[in-house]
Amino acid sequence: MADAVTSQKLLDTETRTVYKFTNVSDGGGESDVKKIDLSQLTWAVHTMTLSAASTENFKIGEVITTAATEHFLVTDFTAGASTVDVVGWDNTNKKATAILTSMSAGDAIVGGVSGSHTETVANSGDFTEKDYDVLVNKIQWICNGMSVNVEWDGSTSESIIACLNGNGLYNGNNLEFPAIPINASGDSGGSLGAALTVWHELLNHERIPIKGDSMKGAYLGPEFSQKGIENFLNINKYPYVKLDESKMIKKVAGLIAKNKVVGWFNGRMEFG
Repeated sequence: MADAVTSQKLLDTETRTVYKFTNVSDGGGESDVKKIDLSQLTWAVHTMTLSAASTENFKIGEVITTAATEHFLVTDFTAGASTVDVVGWDNTNKKATAILTSMSAGDAIVGGVSGSHTETVANSGDFTEKDYDVLVNKIQWICNGMSVNVEWDGSTSESIIACLNGNGLYNGNNLEFPAIPINASGDSGGSLGAALTVWHELLNHERIPIKGDSMKGAYLGPEFSQKGIENFLNINKYPYVKLDESKMIKKVAGLIAKNKVVGWFNGRMEFG
């Protein structure tokens, strides 16, 4: 029996996608198998090249049609430019969809707002894919009798996101990749215990109890970078105000004085 892998897309929106994978293995395993192709996600932005600089100019948010059959939604455009950023569009159900690449060079372009364009398609469906800022929110796994490496396949190399075994749940809270702890497994401290088991039981290192906090603090979990917070707020279009430390402390003190509830974090979280 070969590996039987099924995948199910549970959610695919402008800012979030959720996949479920089920793998029944014969022990042979898989190697370098692409499970999620970002370019095929709903709202994956691509750049369409035009035959010349646009004279009619596209309107952000309008639906454009090529060869009267393929539909796209304009997400970004600069007046007079020879390219336009788009996502795939299901014109029947009026929602974003995976990008279509079936148009050909010379196909006419018609905008729902801007009308017929003098310029035509120039890149024959060979879109330029935009770069992505990927935030990992949650990884949940059940790996009975197997280990799974989750990797990010970048433009030059693959990087490990997480090494999974046993059962566990990691809430990433929208951390920027690759700021993800390896094999964090919840309040049970399973991965820490597994490491200690290998060190003492399998490798026979003596366990020497030390008074006090020999772990030197429980703050082994993730932390939130300034850039990561700002990216999350900008992507989700949440309003925010950025303050320097002195103004922030005064602001928080004033809110507390008014019996307001303030959420505060500083540095790394506790592990688990």
